[in-house]
Amino acid sequence: MADRVIIFGYGSLMDERSAASTMPTAVNFRRGTLTGYQRVFGLVSISGIKTKRANVETNEIAALSVVPVEGSSVHGVLFEIPTHELGAYLEREHRYKTIEVDILEWNGLDDCNTNTSRNVKAWTVVSQTDDDYRTKCGSVEEYHTRAGQYYSGSLWTRDDIFPMPKYLVSVLLAAYTLGKSGYLTHLLDDTLCANGSTVRLHCLDVLFGVHNDTMLTQSDLKELLSVSFISKDIPATTTGLHEGEDAAAAAAAAEECEGIGNQHVNNKGFSLADYLLVDFEDISLI
Repeated sequence: MADRVIIFGYGSLMDERSAASTMPTAVNFRRGTLTGYQRVFGLVSISGIKTKRANVETNEIAALSVVPVEGSSVHGVLFEIPTHELGAYLEREHRYKTIEVDILEWNGLDDCNTNTSRNVKAWTVVSQTDDDYRTKCGSVEEYHTRAGQYYSGSLWTRDDIFPMPKYLVSVLLAAYTLGKSGYLTHLLDDTLCANGSTVRLHCLDVLFGVHNDTMLTQSDLKELLSVSFISKDIPATTTGLHEGEDAAAAAAAAEECEGIGNQHVNNKGFSLADYLLVDFEDISLI
């Protein structure tokens, strides 16, 4: 086996600091695209439930996964870790199925050009079924230890779960940090919630309270989304939860997230909430 392995992340791993919390010597972060898959908020987050960042009562308990969809693609991040940190990665992503895939590595330009980019082999995680995960655990006792004691329902193939709000915001921030509006637009319009709605429509539903009363209030989401940006040099906040996150890291992330809604870089920044609204209105006119 090589001394280092390449990982492709498409959720919380797009944030370098989140990745480093599990794999502290991860290096060479760069943009990449997985083709033939679509990003979906399709996994019940046991980490979110354990740390009370998920809301079981409202079903705001979903983290990202990817599912095979012909013609779709997922923009994310490539990075490298030493082989001795592979176990930590696998533990973090234990609820998923781990596979090796071809990733189109960007050439440093603002868009992904198939004529100038190159394919690299990388490890990533994809969706699976509840039966697959129970088989992976190997025993009823192991499944109970890892998931069942925290949540009795199905983890996969759900259509009634919604993104964990602060996890969603952290992923949106990480996407913008990686590729400004291009990455952010791709995530908003090409990523689905479990019910089939796009992330953009989900956010707008919550902003205006037009979806249902099980979601965040309008003021709650405006607070979460009123973060301003200027450039990709501004680090994304490490507010997303991931599988295998320890209590200390979760506590630090929660503390950091408390003031996220009122941060403003300067008067040239723009609000993510404003971005959602303005860009959506532009699209609706086409």
